[in-house]
Amino acid sequence: MREKESRRRKSSLFFSNFIVFSVVVLAMCFSCSLALAADITPPSAPSNLIAVQGSGTTIDLSWTAASDPESGIDHYIVYRYSAAIDSGNKSHADILNNAVTGITYNDSVGIPGEEYYYAVTAVNGDNLEGALSNSPSQTVPAGPNPHQNYSDTSNFCRDCHRTHGAPSGANILLRKSPEINTCYVCHDGTGSVYNIQVTYQGQSAHDTQISAPAISNIKCMNCHYPHGTGNDFMTRQSEESVCFNSGCHDNATHTRTTTILGWNIYNQFQLSSYHAVSGTTGDGLTGAKIECSSCHGPHTVKYSSTSLEKISNPDNTYNLANATGTGITTLTDFCLKCHDSAPPTQTWGSSVTFVPYSITFPVVTSYPFFTGWNKSAYTSSGHYTTSGTKAYCNNCHHPHGSNNERLTAYNYNNTSTYEEQKLCYACHGTTPASGTKDIQTQATKAYRHPVGDYTGRHSDTEGPSGLDSSNRHAECVDCHDPHYARNGIRSSPSNSYISASLLGVYGVEPTWPSAWTNFTSRSQFTVTRLTNTSSNYEYQLCLKCHSYYAYTSSPPTSPSGGFTETDQAKEFNPNNASYHAVAGASKASSYGGYQSGWTYTTRMACTDCHNTNETISSTVPSGPHGSSNSSKFILKSGKWDVSVTPANYTSPASLCYRCHNLSTNTGFKGGPMGSNLHFSGKGSGTWHRNAPCMTCHAAIPHGGQRRHMIVYVADGSPYYQGTGIGITSYTPHDSQNYWKNDCSTTGGCH
Repeated sequence: MREKESRRRKSSLFFSNFIVFSVVVLAMCFSCSLALAADITPPSAPSNLIAVQGSGTTIDLSWTAASDPESGIDHYIVYRYSAAIDSGNKSHADILNNAVTGITYNDSVGIPGEEYYYAVTAVNGDNLEGALSNSPSQTVPAGPNPHQNYSDTSNFCRDCHRTHGAPSGANILLRKSPEINTCYVCHDGTGSVYNIQVTYQGQSAHDTQISAPAISNIKCMNCHYPHGTGNDFMTRQSEESVCFNSGCHDNATHTRTTTILGWNIYNQFQLSSYHAVSGTTGDGLTGAKIECSSCHGPHTVKYSSTSLEKISNPDNTYNLANATGTGITTLTDFCLKCHDSAPPTQTWGSSVTFVPYSITFPVVTSYPFFTGWNKSAYTSSGHYTTSGTKAYCNNCHHPHGSNNERLTAYNYNNTSTYEEQKLCYACHGTTPASGTKDIQTQATKAYRHPVGDYTGRHSDTEGPSGLDSSNRHAECVDCHDPHYARNGIRSSPSNSYISASLLGVYGVEPTWPSAWTNFTSRSQFTVTRLTNTSSNYEYQLCLKCHSYYAYTSSPPTSPSGGFTETDQAKEFNPNNASYHAVAGASKASSYGGYQSGWTYTTRMACTDCHNTNETISSTVPSGPHGSSNSSKFILKSGKWDVSVTPANYTSPASLCYRCHNLSTNTGFKGGPMGSNLHFSGKGSGTWHRNAPCMTCHAAIPHGGQRRHMIVYVADGSPYYQGTGIGITSYTPHDSQNYWKNDCSTTGGCH
């Protein structure tokens, strides 16, 4: 009985324990099911992934965080691929980093010039990965440094070095012998887009003329450091510094004696003007970008006496300048590769074309007369198209630097021997070059534009204040653009248009005020470049210096007449009552008398009066360079002073007689005064005949405030230059109906 009871108790205890165990197991399973349910929800996809170029060759990524309400976001995975990343190609994409804890990432291991696509996923606290973000692309910034990133990709070392030994004769464990072949493994065009071997080996001056460093026996290492330097192209120093500080093209202590012309290249770039390899010109202009390698491909150019083999094609420095297809046959063609409307732009990563840097020019924005860096018009200029001695860029400029403005030099003589007008005289001097004329003789006459009188006053970046009374000057380039001017002069009598030889320079066009009114502001003048012989006028050039625009209200003293200069814009104003028809249609009377070829409607130009006193010929140039006419003012032959009267104006011929014929009837209306006003006199009197022209007409005959440029005694100097007798009042008529009482004088005759 007891045994039976004992068995019954044990059975009951077992059953109770089983019940407890079952409850515990069920509870544990319920907890597990709850946990397993949380794991099935991955985090959301990151959004707004953005890829931008960072510093150097870095691509900077940023995105909007993903979310996971159950276990939160633990980290992100960053993918990179050659195409937009989606679920179909995700397994082929590179994982750049699988443990990013923030919402930014910097990719610094891309290949320069490559375009990469990126995507990001989020991973939650239970290690569940969410969906892909959007997949933007970005191109790694250019900067070909293929021998970098050893800390990230140390297996690159084996491409050049052997670990435990090197071939016989090879230094620093290099894989190849001779050692240069280590470089040519890639740089023969098979392992790199840059095929250096094809132009460098046995041809380039840097291969044939320099020795290799002993440590490597590789000439490349004179300029490049193969493990990277942070500089473009792994150069040991940046840009021009690698040339100047290499012991080859530097200061006098280390200047190489093997250069063809024996030049000290470094010193040439220390002169007052130079190509701005440092980014700043000698006169302080900024914004330029040009380097030695822009003109001299270091793996291309040869040690040669042929100029076009010492330089490379700026549009593709893989090629020598004179290579087939470059279009370069002269140094002018070479210069115009940059000095045109489309300078070379940086091109890296190509096996066909290489341009190390984009060429930019110094910024010139506030200089009204600056003709610009684009000189493509030069090939149509007189200097280039002449059948005589052509002027190429190297005849007038030094390629590196000069003591003269804008690298001017004469056949590489960059000393002050050829500063300013002296450079022009090398061809236009007393022994002119073929096809040119002697300007120097004209410019040294007694009355002249003072091209040789001052030094250092002119600048191509000067403004109107550079022309004022304190800085008066006239250099050849003030009136002639040597890169634009054409052959040809205007014929006379002709018109008021500018001649071809003056094309390209800047002039001014006034906004004309009312008649005989003073200008009050430079803003009344519009600066314009004179490029058309049928729409631009000669006076526009002259007024740039000979008007209010240049000297405002403080005009200088005339070097010819000794009086204060007048405002010729005021005098030639087409609103005036009279003027010589330089800036406006003629207002002369139809009954005036003129020499053959001239009429009362003929337009004229400044150089119809202001010109050489000699007869223009195949050897004597036209233009107001200088004159020996004692009447001063750089006048053509013919007197113009107080001694000229109607009685003697033809013998010797006066200046006025070149156009005017006073023998034509111009005078009073009938009666005893006769019919010719200039020769009339009461009875047998001949006072008009013997009266100086300046008694009645303006001594500065540009224009006047009365018809026929009649001047009053009261007008004073410089317009009235009579002998004391003169007009006090005058009534104009539009025909020949003049009477004695139409004019009153100080002498009592009228």
